[in-house]
Amino acid sequence: MTRAEELAQQINEACNLAETEINAVRTGAETLSAHAEDLVKSLAAVDERLDRVAALLDAVSRHHADAETAATAVAEAAAEAERLSLEICNRVKQAKRTSSPEIRRQIVAEMEAFHEQLAVEVETGDDGFAAVEESARNARTAFNDVESALEEIRLIQEAAESVNDGSAFRDRLDAASVGLSEVPPLIDELGGVRDEAVEILGAVTGALERFTQSEDTIAIGLRVENAVIRVVDLAKQAGATDETEECWETASDLVEEVTALLDAALADLGEANGQLATAVSARDAFVDRADLARRDTEGAEYLIELAGSYGERLQTAADGARLCLDLAQDLFSQETVPDVVGRALDEARGILSSSGLQATMQGGDPAPSVELAYAVESQTPSAGEPIPENGVVVLRVYGPAGTLTVPAVTGLAAGGARSAIEGAGLVAAFVAGSAAASPEEAFLVEAQQPSAGTQIERGDTVTVTISGAFDVAAATQGIDCSAWAGTVAMWDQASGSAKCECPPPSTWSGTDGRCVAGAVMANTAPPPQMDRCAELDSAFWQLLMANRLEEARNVLLQAQDLGSHEA
Repeated sequence: MTRAEELAQQINEACNLAETEINAVRTGAETLSAHAEDLVKSLAAVDERLDRVAALLDAVSRHHADAETAATAVAEAAAEAERLSLEICNRVKQAKRTSSPEIRRQIVAEMEAFHEQLAVEVETGDDGFAAVEESARNARTAFNDVESALEEIRLIQEAAESVNDGSAFRDRLDAASVGLSEVPPLIDELGGVRDEAVEILGAVTGALERFTQSEDTIAIGLRVENAVIRVVDLAKQAGATDETEECWETASDLVEEVTALLDAALADLGEANGQLATAVSARDAFVDRADLARRDTEGAEYLIELAGSYGERLQTAADGARLCLDLAQDLFSQETVPDVVGRALDEARGILSSSGLQATMQGGDPAPSVELAYAVESQTPSAGEPIPENGVVVLRVYGPAGTLTVPAVTGLAAGGARSAIEGAGLVAAFVAGSAAASPEEAFLVEAQQPSAGTQIERGDTVTVTISGAFDVAAATQGIDCSAWAGTVAMWDQASGSAKCECPPPSTWSGTDGRCVAGAVMANTAPPPQMDRCAELDSAFWQLLMANRLEEARNVLLQAQDLGSHEA
């Protein structure tokens, strides 16, 4: 490769490299310019919102104050409603303490007036609660707008911080400029090669003009022709100088153009960042007020809960007042005599007294049933008639119901006694009595109260005492049979009394003076004779059932002596 070719190649490479860097810088400058333009547009919109932030913060404070005022109104309405409710209910007590219907009607009228005032307080409380809710909502809406504006600035700031500041593009442009600064010397050197070729070409041309045609000149001409060809090649190579100069000039122009473009983009970006800094500063100035606005917003929302509790107190007071007023109107606003016919005397007196009336009584007919005994048979004035001026209502009162004779049930079984008592129009009640005096008397009526033949009212109760089971152990307890050896105390069914007898199957032996096994001995004396085996068997089981185990064991031993029982 010739020197001219080397120079041309170096110049072209420098130009191409510079052009590549310049194009990259151009793209970067255009990007920076577009970002600056977008940033300015975004900040323009934010500026409008920031202009409203101060107003929004003022609105939050105002809405919080409105919520406090409304909540205070609800609290005052609740307190006044409780006072009015107490006044209304206290009037009920006052009305009960007077017997004058006129005064009672006046008291009820006062209660109704209080209740109308209370209704106004309820309406005030409802309106106040609605105002608290609305103010809290407005405060939250305004505060959300404030937060949104401040957050938008923060996001824009983050985006701006992530953008290239242009220094890298500036470095690349400087590198392109440095590369281009090396091209002029190469162009100059390439120009010298061109001048040399031109000079040689001129000299050759002159020499040829001086030579004549001869063999020598022909030979010389051939050499000269070769030299000319070489010179022509050099000239062609040197002719590339124009192209390299054009490349350098174009690249230099691009450097100037892109430099201006980059400078303009960086200026735009700087201006946009300046606006951003102003917006950030404005945002920072609102931070403390935004914290206060957050507390005001949360406070307004808490006032909803507080006002709700006041509203519940107000409603409770209103409900209590309504209850007391309804009670008073039911009790005291009646302008006619209440109906007390068929009611018990005490109940009728209470109803008339609560209406400011007095009752006087007259004896009436016997009651047609036990339920109506001493109940009001009739009244004067009748129910629904105007209240008499003297405030007195005459009550005719039933007497007792017709009397009945208590039947005799002593000695009857429980079922028979019940049938006899209920058949007589009375009520039977049973209680447990003592143990029966004999087996025959077990579970029979041993007493009744009232006694047979007593006159009592229909539906009254006759108490019947039922004896328990016959207690053999108790009936024979304390009987001393020691005078007759071997005998034990037993209940004699025939005589209905306790006796000392030989336990069956033993018998009494007068000769031995004791109970012995076997047939009846001669010269025997009481106790009475019976089948000893049966006696012993009966005695054993009676003693066993009476839980007299030791005596039952003795009877069993006697039976063994007789040989009639196994051990």
